[in-house]
Amino acid sequence: MNVREGEQERAWYRSDRFFKVNGEWYFSTREKIDVGPFTSRENASQGLSLFVENMQHPQSSVESAASVAVNGAWSWTNYH
Repeated sequence: MNVREGEQERAWYRSDRFFKVNGEWYFSTREKIDVGPFTSRENASQGLSLFVENMQHPQSSVESAASVAVNGAWSWTNYH
């Protein structure tokens, strides 16, 4: 099993990050927040990629990364 950076080697429970509620898609984060809604699982997957990318920036917050994930890459400049 691959161990993520900063995690101890042990048995981790990993589930699908994506879920659907009332026809809208969301993803869950390590920070235990649900981000969405998205119109499709594919859009949620793209949003997750944006979220992860934005969380790698030192000045980013969970809230700003979630907003970028939902609203698109263009919204990144609104926060920085």
